Amino acid sequence: MTAVIAAGVVVGLAGVGGTYSFLSARATSPTSVVKAGSLNLTVDGGQSAVIPAFQLAPSSWQLRSVTVMNTGDAPATLTASTAITSTDPLSADAVARLTTVPFGSSCVAGAAVPTTPITGFTTGVGSLAPGARIVLCLEVGLRPGTSADRSGQAVAFQLTLAGQQQAG
Repeated sequence: MTAVIAAGVVVGLAGVGGTYSFLSARATSPTSVVKAGSLNLTVDGGQSAVIPAFQLAPSSWQLRSVTVMNTGDAPATLTASTAITSTDPLSADAVARLTTVPFGSSCVAGAAVPTTPITGFTTGVGSLAPGARIVLCLEVGLRPGTSADRSGQAVAFQLTLAGQQQAG
């Protein structure tokens, strides 16, 4: 009789969608600690920041700084990437560089000319501990040799800063 009831339960469950488990297990490890952390980044004190338009000229660099702070309780690895948001052909000649500067310092153009195209620009920024902040200096310009008639034109793009939580 018990076998018939068990078979009826199994057959009855087989017609219902979903996943079922008839086995469960538990293990404890007295020396391990599992802890959840939070990761929250702010840019210039908010969830996002607007960077004013860059009026570009060949071999002339526009500089903007942004302060990124980790307000969570877990360390983060930061990356940055750009995406062009305009259809202006000028974007093909735009180049960028992103560097870190000490907090309280100003952005200064690098000694070398940026050569990384702004289209598809991706770079590692480094690590950011909980409560820490860094200043990023964004340099944008036009490649040397770009026609002077493109001077004063603007290129629209979005800079995305992403944080990946590290084990703490």
